Amino acid sequence: MILVSELQSKFTDLITSISGDVKKNFSEVASFDKAQSDSLIFIHNEKALASATTSKASIIVISDKLKEKINIDANKVYIFAKKSDVLISQILQTYFNIPANSSIRGGVHTSVVLGDNVSIDPSAQIGPNVVIQNNVTIKKGVSIGPNTYIASNTLIGENSHIDANNYIGPNTIIKSHVRVLSQNTLGSEPYCYDAKGALLSAKAGVTLEDRVEIGVGNVIERGLTNQTVIQTGAKLDNRIFIGSESSIGPHSFLTAGLRISHNVTTGHHFVCGGGTHIEPNTKICDMVQVAGISCVTKDITKPGAYGGFPLQPMRDYLRTSMAMTKIPELRRDIAKLLNENEA
Repeated sequence: MILVSELQSKFTDLITSISGDVKKNFSEVASFDKAQSDSLIFIHNEKALASATTSKASIIVISDKLKEKINIDANKVYIFAKKSDVLISQILQTYFNIPANSSIRGGVHTSVVLGDNVSIDPSAQIGPNVVIQNNVTIKKGVSIGPNTYIASNTLIGENSHIDANNYIGPNTIIKSHVRVLSQNTLGSEPYCYDAKGALLSAKAGVTLEDRVEIGVGNVIERGLTNQTVIQTGAKLDNRIFIGSESSIGPHSFLTAGLRISHNVTTGHHFVCGGGTHIEPNTKICDMVQVAGISCVTKDITKPGAYGGFPLQPMRDYLRTSMAMTKIPELRRDIAKLLNENEA
């Protein structure tokens, strides 16, 4: 059995105050529905308050930010902590033989660094060496891989998966069922200067709407004043760059090596081949397909397929491409005719 007073002396850096009898003890950390009188339970968010009050557990670990919202029961002990999820991780590691290098299912790994005012749903899974800055909200069913950095004022929606080694910049909004593979930069600082040569400071972020999928090694710049937006159901392959304040239309499909400059807007079901470049401030209408290794320098106002540089409708582009293969032969024929005329 573990005394509350022992926790008080061991975790002085995490526990801010205790309400109740510190001589009470517990033998397990349990969920609300399975808790007994000798159980300890924990609350990270306001939604769990109702379940906690009806639980049989006699000891409750609770976040400081919920202190004013809970009705104190004189028969229970309340352990208040600035970072309640970290405290629970430390208790599990210290008393229940969970190794320091293992992930705690349904919780936060002991090596995770948390800022102030962080809200993490109890069902979320956060792996080793993740850094979470201030005012971050992580919703139900989220999983975050090791070595990921999450900057301030970020929201990660329900059932989203963030793989290892990602950077998520300030003011990022990731909605539900989003999948992000490894080594992406979501919300890098835009490389923009004013007329005096001073680097402009970005105020906005990146928004990934529902069911967006991001591959490996992509860079999406955060907006200066408006969000850079990847709309519902869009799919990004690997090594794509998307500039500040661009908006990629719903259910678009972008392939590897694409470069999209700042303030580009595409319509729904935009498909673009790899190695293509899209110039700044370009607007592309719905249902457009652009071939790989092309260059878009002006607005596309009619749905259809395009390719080349300069950009042409696909039929003309294919004709031009075929004609280009004949140029060496034409040069030889012209040289032969010139030689004959000179003779």
